[in-house]
Amino acid sequence: MSDSNPHLKRRRLITALGGGMLLLRSGFGAAQTSSPLQRTERARQWFTDTVLEDQDRQRHLFYSGLLEPRAVLINAVFVGCSSACPLLTQQLARVRDGLGERFGRDIWFLSITVDPLNDGPDELKKFASRQGADGPGWRFLTGSPADVEAVTQRLGLWVKDPDAHLTGLIAGHARKGRWAKLRPDGSPQALVQQLGRFVEAT
Repeated sequence: MSDSNPHLKRRRLITALGGGMLLLRSGFGAAQTSSPLQRTERARQWFTDTVLEDQDRQRHLFYSGLLEPRAVLINAVFVGCSSACPLLTQQLARVRDGLGERFGRDIWFLSITVDPLNDGPDELKKFASRQGADGPGWRFLTGSPADVEAVTQRLGLWVKDPDAHLTGLIAGHARKGRWAKLRPDGSPQALVQQLGRFVEAT
């Protein structure tokens, strides 16, 4: 699997926050001179309110229900992956534990399948449970192939072949136009520190 991403690479890197975290300004980032209302509307138009379904069969508007209320950490997964996905999910479960009470309050994790034809809510629920990742504040998301493609394209995560999916992590606060690409190979403690700084900065 490749961590290279032509969509994210085309976006201008504006600064580094240390420890492998890069802040991004992109087509979905809002100008700092915009009003909060303008930033919100611009972000909603970019990400869309496409409906996705989580592992508990709850339906969410992608921007309004998942991205707007809080900071998020997003990654791509699929149930049929036997190597990177389980390992990364277990890694993120340790990061979740390290975040303490901030997790579920200040930041959510969103794991989006890149294999929606095979990964329905029940399959994602079983996958999340096996990895110790099923719980409030961590949504494993699926939907129709067209809807999943629409969302993952906006995030620069869409791939035709699930086996070619990207293993990088994206931290963001859509309403404030702040996004960062994180390396997945850092220690859980390093990722906790990076996410803590990111949440405080938003």
